Amino acid sequence: MRGMDGPALTCHVTKTIYGEQRQIRQRGGGEVHHMKKVLLVDDNTNAREALRLVLESQHIQCIEVGNGSEALEWLASNQADLIISDNQMPVLTGLDFIDEIQLHQNPANESPIILLSGHLNEQDKNRARQAGVFAILDKPCNFSEFLSMVQLALQA
Repeated sequence: MRGMDGPALTCHVTKTIYGEQRQIRQRGGGEVHHMKKVLLVDDNTNAREALRLVLESQHIQCIEVGNGSEALEWLASNQADLIISDNQMPVLTGLDFIDEIQLHQNPANESPIILLSGHLNEQDKNRARQAGVFAILDKPCNFSEFLSMVQLALQA
C-alpha cells in the first residue's frame, strides 16, 4: 500500500502479557508509541465485539466491560484514553455511569466519552452534553463515522 507521498508507514504490534500496555513499534525509526487504550462499555457482547474489531484494526487497545458498574470498578485502578459507552444497560445506564465518572474522576485524568444509543430523547442528549460527553452517536453506527469520532476524541 502506498500513501500519497510515497510508501505507507508500516508498523507492527508488540504485545506484552499480564495486562501490560501494548506498544506499536515503527520499523524504520525504532520509535516506540504507546497504544491508545479505549474502555468499551456495553452489555451486548456482539456490539462490543464489533466495535473492538474496528478499533483494533486501527491499533487501538480495547478493554471490554458489560455495564457501567464494571466500568467504574475498572476505572478505579486504571486509566483509559477514551471511554465508549452504550446507554441502555442493566445495573447502571450509560448516562448514570457518566454522572458517576464526573463525581469521582480526577479532572487531570479526565477521559473523553463517546455515548452510543439508538434510544436517546432530546432531554437525555442535553443531559449527556451537560455532563461533557465528547460525542453522541446513534446505534447502529456507521463505522467510518465512528472511527472519525474516535480519532478526534483521542486527539482532544
